[in-house]
Amino acid sequence: MERRKAAFVFDLDGTLNHNSPLPDGLPIRGRTTDSVIDYRVIELLLELAELTDLYVATGRSMTTTADFRAHFATAGLRITGWILEHGTRIDGCPAWNERVLSEVNLASAHAQIKEIVRQHNLAIDTEYYQGSHQSVLLYSVKEQQFAAAFIAELPTIIGKQFRIIAGRRKIALIPKLGDKYAAFQAAFGQTHYIRCAAGDTDDDLTLLRNAVFPLTLRSASQLVIELVQQRGGFIAASAGHEGTAEMLKAALAQFKQT
Repeated sequence: MERRKAAFVFDLDGTLNHNSPLPDGLPIRGRTTDSVIDYRVIELLLELAELTDLYVATGRSMTTTADFRAHFATAGLRITGWILEHGTRIDGCPAWNERVLSEVNLASAHAQIKEIVRQHNLAIDTEYYQGSHQSVLLYSVKEQQFAAAFIAELPTIIGKQFRIIAGRRKIALIPKLGDKYAAFQAAFGQTHYIRCAAGDTDDDLTLLRNAVFPLTLRSASQLVIELVQQRGGFIAASAGHEGTAEMLKAALAQFKQT
């Protein structure tokens, strides 16, 4: 019989908050795009917090989660743990942070990447995100056509030490040891198991794969949707704010059963 406590682990951007307009939504600042959280989402999280411990697992850093923390604090919402920077950092767990960085040299990799960008005259801003994250390397894509060329050059620099997440406006290099589920297990796995997990991108796959009941929205990546379908989880019929509300209601129903 499972003796550990049940937990709900959820992603932020694209899962909890969205950049679609919402009157009176709670504002979340982004480096390139601002977004909002629906008040209903906060209310549903407050209900969930009465039944289980809540954990955030996000690509954002300690500094870039400031708006979330402020809104949660104002609402009196308690978050038990913060997994940050794509699973490379955990708030209050220096041992994990050090372990993730033990096999990489961020400064050296960054210097080599800057040289590649210079040599190939790529429209990549190597400094835009500097200082916002501590354990990952982030680069701003000025022109999408240069992203493929940039990524093609990366293996010669990073080898097998990093994994790559390529978005429309930024490219992230994440130390291989950094993973949201691995981070959760390292810091909280002895006392908690993941009853529900919610996410929308491939970065969330390990969480969704190891949750008892995974949840997502119809706007999620194809890999996420396929995984949640295979595991018999919940896929919200709607996208955006409405989809998030549907998803959290489904999570609430799960915790009310246990």
